[in-house]
Amino acid sequence: MLRKLVIITALVAGMYTPAAHAIGPVDALMVTLAGQSERFTAGEARRSRESGETIPARRARAIARELYPNGDILDVELVRDREPRFVVKVMVDNGRRIDVVLDARTGRVISRG
Repeated sequence: MLRKLVIITALVAGMYTPAAHAIGPVDALMVTLAGQSERFTAGEARRSRESGETIPARRARAIARELYPNGDILDVELVRDREPRFVVKVMVDNGRRIDVVLDARTGRVISRG
């Protein structure tokens, strides 16, 4: 839902920029969203794992579990950025949600918090 709202907002904002009139609203939206990270599709994630480009999501889950053994793993996302990365969402004991960000190729912890 939030993603749709962001896309619609970017599209509307793009329509009111000078560049949008020169290249069109859809192209302006693509330029607006080009710098943002996005999730891999299920098929892309599977191909990436099978080719050995990324570690399996279960390995990313296990790394987060090692960091927060009493936490509940809420979600594991494989996202594009400059380099592919996993974002593992963990609910810790005090009710806070922690995002553990891992290099998707090596499993190295990039950030947590």
